[in-house]
Amino acid sequence: GLYPDEQASDFAFLPFGGGTRKCVGDQFAMLEATVTFALLMRRFEFEFAHSPEDVGLRTGATIHTQNGLYMVPIARKGVPRTGDVWVEPEHPVLNPGGTLLKKQQMRQEQE
Repeated sequence: GLYPDEQASDFAFLPFGGGTRKCVGDQFAMLEATVTFALLMRRFEFEFAHSPEDVGLRTGATIHTQNGLYMVPIARKGVPRTGDVWVEPEHPVLNPGGTLLKKQQMRQEQE
């Protein structure tokens, strides 16, 4: 049967499926999306790319933007950047991208 928060409906959008074939990682995926969003909000301010009046609203069963909601990210001052400096791990880690970053930093230090 259906879980309490699921409803049988024609044309329903169920991104993680439902019933016995429901995605086992759905809760993890939602948590991961929430954490990613929080990290973006911590590091950037967002401003309208155009005036707010240009966005427009379209109503139906829900409210939508008429022309899209284009934003410009602006890095916040005083928030440390992460992931742009190679740190030698204290334990063996499979990190193929880290080796490339380390080589780039060594070249920059030699210049």
